[in-house]
Amino acid sequence: MKRRIGLAVCCLLLAAGCSRNPQVQEEPQSPPDAPESKTPMEESGAGRLTPATEQAEPDSASLPTPEEELAPPEGQEQEIASVSTPLLDKHKGRLTNIRLAAEQINGAVIPPGGSFSFNQTVGERTAEKGYQQAVIFKDKEELMGLGGGVCQLSSTLYLAAQQGGLEVTERHAHQLPVHYVEQDQDAAIEFGSLDLVFVNNTDRPMRVGAWLTEEAVIASLTALPKE
Repeated sequence: MKRRIGLAVCCLLLAAGCSRNPQVQEEPQSPPDAPESKTPMEESGAGRLTPATEQAEPDSASLPTPEEELAPPEGQEQEIASVSTPLLDKHKGRLTNIRLAAEQINGAVIPPGGSFSFNQTVGERTAEKGYQQAVIFKDKEELMGLGGGVCQLSSTLYLAAQQGGLEVTERHAHQLPVHYVEQDQDAAIEFGSLDLVFVNNTDRPMRVGAWLTEEAVIASLTALPKE
């Protein structure tokens, strides 16, 4: 009986000793450091980015004023207007008439303050001068007449005068619509009655240019050096 009691006491003492031993707990480990991210500026190789080079702004004092940009050089020629209109009617007589009139106009010089008259420069369109029969407008009808087609040249020159800022003092509309320029942009002429006149309101001589190509009628105005 005493032996059993002793064994029981020993078991109790062993159990108590085990409960007093602290349990070893592992400390939580911090996660491995994440690799440092690199900005695009730190990338190497072909994909390397570099800051944009700052460009110095131009000095405003060195830039030309709008007036200086528009003003033609006084010692040089400068084209101030150039207009072309399409050749929609290419009948031989009409082309001949335009070519003859263009030859009379091309190279004409208008002095400062002077005026240009289409009829005075080209003169009367007659058979003796080589002009041929072509379509003209008369009494609101299409008829055949000497010098037909020359109105396309006067209309083209009228547009050039407008583009160059010259003062147009006489201009007439056709009796019927024309198709080589927009409405109200034409200039009908008839020797002795209808004329195209404009004034060189600049301080430089102005040279008139006129040409006939296979596809268009061309008129230009060029400012010449001051005399």
